[in-house]
Amino acid sequence: MKTVFLGYPFAIPEIRTAVEAGCDGIAKVIVASDRLRGKHLLVKIDEMIDEADVSLFDLTLHNANVAVEFGIAYTRDVKWALLY
Repeated sequence: MKTVFLGYPFAIPEIRTAVEAGCDGIAKVIVASDRLRGKHLLVKIDEMIDEADVSLFDLTLHNANVAVEFGIAYTRDVKWALLY
């Protein structure tokens, strides 16, 4: 099954709900908080973005954490899109 990394402001949980509904049966949606602790946060995010088939980012609230996640994807040779 395909994997979608989702960077979104947790203050808007409806974003994850909508993306999961759109990916139902097609891809698994993962976010940084899904993976167990044990690694530095940026290392974990970097790995998750690399492993994902595509990464989606919502910058609606100009959330610094999401901006960092997007910055990681933007500088890599990975597929990404903005939902903003």
